Amino acid sequence: MRRWIALVAAVLVAPAQAATAPAAAQAAPVNPVKALERQLRPGHGIQITETDRAYLARDIVTVRRTDILLFDRSGIAAVDVVRRATSTLPPGRDGRRVHVERTIAVGGKNYRSGSSLTGGLPVGKTWIRDSRRAGKWDALFGDQFLNVLEPVTLGFMLRTSTHRLPDRGGVQYRGTITWAQLLKVSRSFREQRSFTPPGKAARSKIRWRLWLDAAGLPARLVTEDTFGGLVDNTVNDIRYTGWGSRVVVTAPPAGRVIDERDIDYTPEPPAPLSIVVEGAKTDGPADTGARLSSADTGARLSPGPDAGRGEVIPDEGDGGAPAPRPASTVGPETRR
Repeated sequence: MRRWIALVAAVLVAPAQAATAPAAAQAAPVNPVKALERQLRPGHGIQITETDRAYLARDIVTVRRTDILLFDRSGIAAVDVVRRATSTLPPGRDGRRVHVERTIAVGGKNYRSGSSLTGGLPVGKTWIRDSRRAGKWDALFGDQFLNVLEPVTLGFMLRTSTHRLPDRGGVQYRGTITWAQLLKVSRSFREQRSFTPPGKAARSKIRWRLWLDAAGLPARLVTEDTFGGLVDNTVNDIRYTGWGSRVVVTAPPAGRVIDERDIDYTPEPPAPLSIVVEGAKTDGPADTGARLSSADTGARLSPGPDAGRGEVIPDEGDGGAPAPRPASTVGPETRR
C-alpha cells in the first residue's frame, strides 16, 4: 500500500513541477535597461522615424525625420539622418517653406548636405565636413532632447515615472524631466548643449510618454517641451523599429566633400550700378541708361550662395521625398 501511495504521489507531483517551471520563467520581469544594453553591439542598429511639430504664435513648423543608427558597446556610434522641415508662410501668402538636410556622422566626422548649405560651394562639392563633437547629437536630438537609447537616461526615466500601464503586450510609462536633471544623467545632452541651462531654462520640464515592447525595448516616445519658453509648445512622436538589424553607415565619397575650414564665406561684392540722376552718372560701367525705379526693386536677383534656401512650394501635401541613402543600409533583423 505504501509503495502504491508513493507511486501515485510521484505521478501527480511530476506534471505539476513541469508546469510550474515554464510559468515561473515566463513570469520573470524584463529589465528594460539590461535589454537595451544587450542591443548595443557593433554592426547592429535600428531605424527611427520621427514627426515633430513646433507651435509659435500663428506659425507651425513640422519636421519629419528618418534616422539610421549604428551601435557599438558605448551606445550610438554613427548616424545617417534625413530631416525635412516645413513651415507655414505669413498670413496672406499661400504655400509653405521647405528645408531638406541630410547629416552623416561617422568616424568622428560630421557630413552635411542640403541646398541651403551647399548652394555656394565649388562645383562638384555637395557635402560639408566638420569635426564638432556635438554634430552627431545636433543631428539626432536637435528637435527633442530625450535620448532613451542611453541606458543611464532610460533607467532614470523609468525610476522617476509617475505612471506604469500595461499596453498591447508591453508597458507604457509616463513622467516629466527637467533640463537640469537631463544635464546630470544624459551624456548626449551635455555634449550637445555644452553649457548649463540658466535659470528658467534649467527648470523647463519635458513631459514624456514611453512605450516598451514585450522585449522591454523602446517602441515609441512622445514628448512635449517649450524649450525654456522659446516656443509655445513642441510635440514630438518617435518610433523605434528594426531592433537587432545589421547596419552599415559610411562617409560620402571623398571627392564630393569639402572641409568647413576651406569654405570662403566672404560674400561677393555686388556689381556696380549705373544710375542716372538728374543727368549725372555714378562711377560704374558704361552708362546703359538704367534708371532706379520701383519696377526694378526685388524683381531681378541672380541666384547666389543661398540659392535654393527657403524654397516655396504650393500647399499640396508634403511633396518631394527625402534624399536616397546610398551610404547607409539596414539589414535583416537579428534580435537576440
